[in-house]
Amino acid sequence: MAKLALSKIKSTWGRIFIAFIMFSLLLSAPDTFTYTKKIADWLIILNTSGFSGGIIFVIIMLIAMHDWGFQLPNWRISKRASKAIIGIILLFIIVKCLFNGFNASESWTSILTSWNFHLAKSITIPIFDSIKAGFAEEWLMRFCVLNLLLRYFKNYHNQILWSVLSDGLIFGLLHSTNLVAQSASATLQQMLGACCAGFVFAAIYLYSDSILISMGYHALYDTAMAITAGSLTMTSPSAFDWQETILLAFIDIIFAYFLISGSRKDTIEYNLRCRKL
Repeated sequence: MAKLALSKIKSTWGRIFIAFIMFSLLLSAPDTFTYTKKIADWLIILNTSGFSGGIIFVIIMLIAMHDWGFQLPNWRISKRASKAIIGIILLFIIVKCLFNGFNASESWTSILTSWNFHLAKSITIPIFDSIKAGFAEEWLMRFCVLNLLLRYFKNYHNQILWSVLSDGLIFGLLHSTNLVAQSASATLQQMLGACCAGFVFAAIYLYSDSILISMGYHALYDTAMAITAGSLTMTSPSAFDWQETILLAFIDIIFAYFLISGSRKDTIEYNLRCRKL
């Protein structure tokens, strides 16, 4: 499929569109299956969580991206990346994951004192779902979409800024599909949070030049929520939830801009030259 069909697509937006189609089909298809025969429970978990579909998606898009002229993603951190900045990134990841999964505040007065570290009763499938989101969504959004956008905006002024903005906006729109499982207000809140988190995912990937960091951050971020809530589906937000989401979105925007500006931008440009983007 990748060699005979996907590799022939020439348009950047056509490639982005087909990547989303493949992602949607492969990760949602297991939900349409009915198991009439007894099979191993762990195989059912891999299918119903979309984990197996995510692996197939990675393989197909790896071949397609290679045929479209893109290098394999790097796993190691760029030699130009500052250890101090990487340390700041890791600290940011830890704090965001702690707040996403364990902060139970319902007002600003308890924002630093109200925490919930109790695990949900059923967390196996949510954990697999979170890990799947980490590697499959990052493969889609950062390896595929972001690289395609970087090439599309190559001759534009502020190529990096436009690519990061577009990648985050598309990532936010991707979460509109959750409307089938949750309320409109919860979906809008999730889209806003995902959009701004997407800016950070993209900035971290570009600065570190390591897809492993963005994958790990994404997986940990979702897992932190899954093990306490027992699901990645969100409930209708309260007024405070909206205020908190807006504040965190603002922090994400500032941090993402920090990573793609100043001397950090020079590191990103070096990484892009090494990958011929």
